[in-house]
Amino acid sequence: MEASWEYVVVLHFWTFQDCSGKEVAQRFLDTMYRFGLVPDKFGDEDPPRHNFKPSSTGSFLKLWRRRPGQLNMLKLGRMGFQALLSLSRPMPGLITFAIHDEYFQGTENTAKFLEFSDELYEMFKPVSGEISHKKEWDSKTVVIEPIKVGDKTVNAEAHIAVRPTKGLPGIFWVNYFGPTFVDFYTRAKLEAAPCYNKKRFADGGYRVLTGPSPLDYAKPETKKMEQDLIEHLGPDTFFDVRPAEQGGWYILHCCNRRSLLGPYLPRTQWLRWRHFVEAQVSGPISPASSVSKPKIPTLRHDFLWSVMS
Repeated sequence: MEASWEYVVVLHFWTFQDCSGKEVAQRFLDTMYRFGLVPDKFGDEDPPRHNFKPSSTGSFLKLWRRRPGQLNMLKLGRMGFQALLSLSRPMPGLITFAIHDEYFQGTENTAKFLEFSDELYEMFKPVSGEISHKKEWDSKTVVIEPIKVGDKTVNAEAHIAVRPTKGLPGIFWVNYFGPTFVDFYTRAKLEAAPCYNKKRFADGGYRVLTGPSPLDYAKPETKKMEQDLIEHLGPDTFFDVRPAEQGGWYILHCCNRRSLLGPYLPRTQWLRWRHFVEAQVSGPISPASSVSKPKIPTLRHDFLWSVMS
């Protein structure tokens, strides 16, 4: 029986590095092989249609070098996984890797996936990233509100369009801070950050854990650790799905219309963020961001959706 994609643990990496080269592609495949992660299918469509053969990867490497908007790698089954790689411009690119949460019921696999993720960090050099259970991700990036449609009231989901250069989506099980974010928060603050475990990489980035397992996201001690870390780093630097009047972010949304996410930061904090963003991307920036509604992939990119009813 196929496991549900609702019960997965997902890695997100946002990167400004050009990852379209053959060397990066081969290194990515070699890393997956070493950790026993071999897909059944691949392609730039959803679901992917091409059979993947480790002994013959020419067509895969050719597709990778074409910079597809979505390179999809899929393995079905109870312990299946899906990798979605956005290799096209504009930057930042998004690297997503999801695996069924049953995989994490043993501590050995949990440590193994952390090691795998660390190698991907060193490979893709993300500006930021996180690993979380999908249920935890949804609870921090999705707003559900009732709206009127004719004579009926229905619940609409507003999925926040995450843009790490304008604010982090939250604190999760694993949190990756690239060198730019380390400069922003300062190394001293990250070294002193309350956490379950932390690691410093050769490039100066950090990996910060809030608990021993991604399955512990609902435990009170995990929630307290996450909140302590947010307070330590500064609540103004994170998205908050609460309404603006409660200190969060205000979401304008309705069916068949684009969503707008507007940050209500103090002016000094916004200017600090603007300086940070301009160091990463060129051109003027605005405190509002819009999202469009793409086709729904097998493992949905919730953070790129607009409004679903």
